[in-house]
Amino acid sequence: MKKIIVLICSIALIFSVKFFVPIIRLDGYSGIFNRIVLNTDDTLYTSKYSNKHFLSIKKEMLYDEVISIIGKPFSVEKLEGGSFRLSYSKSPNDTHYSIRQIIMKENKVVEVISYFYVD
Repeated sequence: MKKIIVLICSIALIFSVKFFVPIIRLDGYSGIFNRIVLNTDDTLYTSKYSNKHFLSIKKEMLYDEVISIIGKPFSVEKLEGGSFRLSYSKSPNDTHYSIRQIIMKENKVVEVISYFYVD
């Protein structure tokens, strides 16, 4: 019985850590695992970027609010239907890296994208 309680507490601790560690919230456990196994992270971020700032971006925020929080993106890409994508990370060597993007439509955030991309 004691082993089961310890196991349940351990699992609960592992999953609760996700709410307190920004990189896990952004890249997930699989991102951390891939980063360790592949022994690489080729991510380059914009000058004002931080995980804390990126996590503060929420749906319905205006473009000017986003820029004031995390600065100008590396690129702005027009998408179908009048939306556009702001990219705050890139891989200079075109390999494994953390993707940080914001999709906007009608000057408002509609999606915040973050994960570790394995090439």
